[in-house]
Amino acid sequence: MASSKVRIISNSFILLGNSQINYLEPNNQLHDLASSLYDLLLPSILMKSPWRFPMEHRDLQRVDETPAPDWQYVFMLPEDPVLLLLYRIYPDSLYAIYGNRLHSNSEEMSADFVYQPSDSKFTPSFEALLTYKLTALLAMPITQNATLIKFWEGKAKEELMVAQQIESSQSPSIQINANDPLTLAHYT
Repeated sequence: MASSKVRIISNSFILLGNSQINYLEPNNQLHDLASSLYDLLLPSILMKSPWRFPMEHRDLQRVDETPAPDWQYVFMLPEDPVLLLLYRIYPDSLYAIYGNRLHSNSEEMSADFVYQPSDSKFTPSFEALLTYKLTALLAMPITQNATLIKFWEGKAKEELMVAQQIESSQSPSIQINANDPLTLAHYT
């Protein structure tokens, strides 16, 4: 069964001893709270790690605008889907971001970025992480039990490590360039 906002909220309710839900009831304070917390948590968790499942590679479109001082070219960053995190730029070069524009001295640019995916794209470990984080936030309003907050925060930390381990196996590590000026300055 695919992930969904309602399913994740329902699982959090169940973990805290409440009944399963099949939809978010309008004007239900608890459902409204859970929905708002979910909407706050999702982009925050997506931006904490370079998750592979919501990552996309795109060529950046050069635009005819005057670049900021010290730069030669301006590129438009994608807006659809919603860009959350710029992960890596190709070619590996210096750049600066101003608003939704990337300024660079390279004539062509492409990028890997994290976007906000639909819930159906979540991996099982990411869904578990989001469920546990949401459960920790809902523990006090639902149960008034501070011990449960710590318990579910601990479960979320454990799941984050598992999820990051799984994600890190999806691509090789980026090799450090020994001749890079920053590397040379740091290690000499």
